[in-house]
Amino acid sequence: MYLFILRGIDRVGLLRDVSATFASRGFNIDVIYTSVAEGRASIVALVTGPEEALGEVAEELRRVQGVEEVEVEQMWEDALHRLADISKEMPDLFVALSKKLEPRDLATIVHMASDKAPQLLKFLNPRLVASVFEYLDPAVSAEILEEFDVKTAVYIVENMSIERAVDVLQHAEPSFTHAILQRLSPPIRQQVKDYIAYDPESVGGIMRVRAPVVNIDDMVETALDVSRAYDSDIVYVVDHEKKLMGELEIYDILDKRGPVSQHVKKPRLTLSPGLDREKAARLFIKHGVKAAPVVSDDGRLLGFLRADDIIDVVLKEATEDMLKLEAIVPFANYLAAKITEIYKKRAAALIFIFLVESITATIIKSFESVIEAVAVAVAFMPLIAHMSGSVGSQATTIITRAVSLGEITPTKSGIARVLVKEFLVGMLLGVSMAVIGVGFAYLISTSLKVATAVATALLLVIIWINFVASILPLAMARIGIDPAVISGPLITTIGDIVGITTYFLTVAALI
Repeated sequence: MYLFILRGIDRVGLLRDVSATFASRGFNIDVIYTSVAEGRASIVALVTGPEEALGEVAEELRRVQGVEEVEVEQMWEDALHRLADISKEMPDLFVALSKKLEPRDLATIVHMASDKAPQLLKFLNPRLVASVFEYLDPAVSAEILEEFDVKTAVYIVENMSIERAVDVLQHAEPSFTHAILQRLSPPIRQQVKDYIAYDPESVGGIMRVRAPVVNIDDMVETALDVSRAYDSDIVYVVDHEKKLMGELEIYDILDKRGPVSQHVKKPRLTLSPGLDREKAARLFIKHGVKAAPVVSDDGRLLGFLRADDIIDVVLKEATEDMLKLEAIVPFANYLAAKITEIYKKRAAALIFIFLVESITATIIKSFESVIEAVAVAVAFMPLIAHMSGSVGSQATTIITRAVSLGEITPTKSGIARVLVKEFLVGMLLGVSMAVIGVGFAYLISTSLKVATAVATALLLVIIWINFVASILPLAMARIGIDPAVISGPLITTIGDIVGITTYFLTVAALI
């Protein structure tokens, strides 16, 4: 499918001639929309046809009377971006597009035109809006949903998957969520209430409640039918009380007959609904499973998780950790976020770091006499500060990653092993940089005392900051705090303070 955008002078028969040009080159028009203002016409067309004829049809369109500009793009993300920009000004175009594009593509357009999203979606059938919400960020969906009247919002929620409906309602205003829950049909309301009780960061908060399930008394043929209906190669087996009895791997029973009880296997992994989703991701990786059932304390099957759910978790956790490491409070969606919201979440950390960093200026001022006596010492301040900050950031990132992946457990023995290893690593790094530093400093200053001071400061600072930057994430994990909060900028700032202080104390002692 291709996107054509034509602009020119409006006239009678312009749309007819454009349509005829497409047809003459074997292109079928899926969507065509015209907007006219002050004698100017804009035509947007989605067409399918032979790729080799694209250039020819574009040239012929340029020769159509009144046409001045012709743009053509394949229907990939760039084209969807263009459609989002145009739809902001022409909501009717979005309605026309909704009849041909998949909900996933419509969600992309809505995401890119987030400031106009409510106006665009209000023109669509509520059932289609529910399908679009399946692919939108829940926070964005919640904002849009609140723009609908309660009756329409209830209809939209009832046509969404339970998992997505809960995600959206958890991001909506509590009063709005309460109003929706009161009006949902009893079966759906109960499912939503059961699901919404779980922490969004837990397995229960991300599990799929509609699981591929058969009864222990069912036949293999029934399990195969369920597998096809759910597009799943694993089917779970329960008893009459919905307690999990095991699972069936479809490839193992394709040529089998009889009751499923003869072929049921123990699951390689079962999950508790209260388990942290990040820990669940580690278990998926450890056991190498495609899916895992979620069971209650009494063994009842509540739902299941698939590998693609875990991939989403890993991506979200990685994004959150990356932002935290840069001292940025995570937010749900960049395009949907207001400028003031982004400002607040970045400014707070920067102001804090500025205030802490101002200690460095105070330290430098306190060593005025040393600077006056050995002015060349100032030249090496950035070197010491940046090296300490870089070493600290490296150590923090490595340890935080290892903790997140479960490679390190914040037990006493685990912490002890890390600290011994990082102390030795710090020693090697410090000695290496001191050797390089003494030569470099001597070339610049031609003073053996200054060179010795630089080398000594590098050695001490690197050992110390590497040790501290390693222990802080472990200490945070030990007391149950996300180690990613020990941000890169904060460690860099601490490194600056320690580095400058150590350097000038060394200079004062040796010179």
